[in-house]
Amino acid sequence: MNYFKIHNHEEFISENRIRALEGAVFLFVAIVIGRLFYLQVLEHDKYIALAQKQGQSLQVVLPERGEIFAQADNKSEDNLYSLAVNQIFYQVYVDPEKVTRPKNIADLFVTLFSLSEADILPKLEKTGDNYELLVKKASQEQVDKLQISLDQLLATANADKAKKDKVDSMGVYWKKEILRFYPDKEVGAQMLGFLAPDDSGENQAGKYGLEAYWQKELAGSGEQIATAERGPAKGGKEIDKNKHIPYKSIVPLPEIIADYLQVNKSSKKVQTLFFEIISKSKNEFEVLLDLDLNSLNKIMPENLANGIIKVRSGEIKLSPGFDGQYGKTEIFSPQEKYATQKLF
Repeated sequence: MNYFKIHNHEEFISENRIRALEGAVFLFVAIVIGRLFYLQVLEHDKYIALAQKQGQSLQVVLPERGEIFAQADNKSEDNLYSLAVNQIFYQVYVDPEKVTRPKNIADLFVTLFSLSEADILPKLEKTGDNYELLVKKASQEQVDKLQISLDQLLATANADKAKKDKVDSMGVYWKKEILRFYPDKEVGAQMLGFLAPDDSGENQAGKYGLEAYWQKELAGSGEQIATAERGPAKGGKEIDKNKHIPYKSIVPLPEIIADYLQVNKSSKKVQTLFFEIISKSKNEFEVLLDLDLNSLNKIMPENLANGIIKVRSGEIKLSPGFDGQYGKTEIFSPQEKYATQKLF
């Protein structure tokens, strides 16, 4: 009799433990489901917004292309004049999904860029759109003023908000654009070359002339940095504008040959000798800047080779132009010119 009482008592205890364990498991599952419901449904928008704020992407930021200048001699860097320079402007755009104060933003663009509110406001209020271009060419001064105004507007927008409700952007961004400009058009593409899309089609690269010869030095190297999603790129190294390619004295090869032959640079004699020399070298700039005297003597007359060396060292005479007449470059002495007359 006592055996059955003890046995029943143990069964009762076991059943209670099982029920308690089942209750604990059920409670745990209910808590997990409740928590997931809270995070994924009730707090969905909040965490999506946080994720967008913290989102980052890796972007290669290229430095500004180096500029090309000319100077009268290699003794001083005074009186430089520009041959190839950069014109910088900014494309200003908005993400309408992030614009919380469209009227205030519209007022900024009306004031800073003289745009029409009737044209801007519909773009700022678009739904389901993350990109609207507002200004194609904004100056650095305009962008600086816009930055100050946006910072003030952002501070006002967040003044009375709880930390979780504050915004980190007014939805206005800008992208830097650089155009290559050649002020002295008389130098022409033969000497300076030009820029065109590279093999990837994404960046500009020098094609022919100095732009191609010094492509690596002028283009610099990019740096991979983290950027905020949809935001302007930040970070990277400051460009040291004091670092530049050393001064090079250079005169177009056809002009050197013309002075050597004492004929016009567009003459057939100049063109014939020019292409003969180029066919024996990589390009015009290897001849003008790289080959030593011995290598030059192998592909051209000795006096002409000496003339190229004189140009490199700046031992030339420059006669300025006047009254619509172009200036002249004198490289060879009367004795050298006399010797050339005897050869040709």
